Amino acid sequence: STGENDDVLVSVDISGLSVGVYSSLITISAPGATNTPQTVTVTLTIESPITLLAPEDGASLPPNPPATFEWSSPEYRKFKIQFGKDSEFSGKTLIIPRKRWTKETSYTPKKKVWKIIKKIARKYGKVYWRVGGKNSGGIAFSETRSFSIEKSLNDY
Repeated sequence: STGENDDVLVSVDISGLSVGVYSSLITISAPGATNTPQTVTVTLTIESPITLLAPEDGASLPPNPPATFEWSSPEYRKFKIQFGKDSEFSGKTLIIPRKRWTKETSYTPKKKVWKIIKKIARKYGKVYWRVGGKNSGGIAFSETRSFSIEKSLNDY
């Protein structure tokens, strides 16, 4: 180049990256340039294709009636909701529906399932939840949120 600005195209393979913000430095050098090398900061934000709507992260929910979990997604049409004792969903988790995928974008647990969720909350203090979506490109997950359940008189 002879003093003019040239565009530089940078590409990245995001497969395997989780939702989040990634920053890095890129150094560009050009033989014969007087101001070489140049370093620039590049920031990449990967957003979830599934947006959780309710309940809010960290919410304290009443023991009854069961809470309604809501989400939206322009890219995915089939969903499962997952509940666990930690944010990594290690060990046993509760996945609804168990065998098939639902097209609904909200879920209110039935009494029996809500009882299991309340048991997780009593034992671990918090319950973590996320939504998995499925389309022709594969499966993706929402961000992870947590909630607690207020103690009822039956818990004392």
